[in-house]
Amino acid sequence: MLEEAKFEPEVYIDVVQERERPRLVATLFFDFSNQTVEGKHNLIGVFDRIFVSSDRKRTHSIGIYIKTAYTFDGQVQVAIFSPSNKPTGGFAFASATKEHDGKPLTQMQILGTVEFDTPEPGDYWFDVSYKGQSLGGVKLVVEFVEPKEGNDVNTGSDN
Repeated sequence: MLEEAKFEPEVYIDVVQERERPRLVATLFFDFSNQTVEGKHNLIGVFDRIFVSSDRKRTHSIGIYIKTAYTFDGQVQVAIFSPSNKPTGGFAFASATKEHDGKPLTQMQILGTVEFDTPEPGDYWFDVSYKGQSLGGVKLVVEFVEPKEGNDVNTGSDN
């Protein structure tokens, strides 16, 4: 059993200010989703690598989950960059409401699907921005595979 180490963290941020700034909270890629009556999102087949047919060079439709904080009075935009830093796609989401059942909200959850061209294999960067400022991003690894007769290699993911 590990012993608990007692320490006082060195914190150099204003937590109140940090909590209220626009920021990216999470980004996930997935194969399937549904929503419960309580509003919970179930994501199935979460991955960070996708296999794309080397002759098609385009992904199949993949799910993307994005959670942001304090992004209510503008669009959340997602730009997709190829491994050579060239834009290869993107999309935007409209602002959400600031309240739900009379209670103030601080975070917004976005679920959608995206297909995009993959001119080369490698690390594709999904950059999430709000009001012209990047909130952060995440990479999706694209691997090319040779198509096999009778088998669509562009329907599976790994991880």
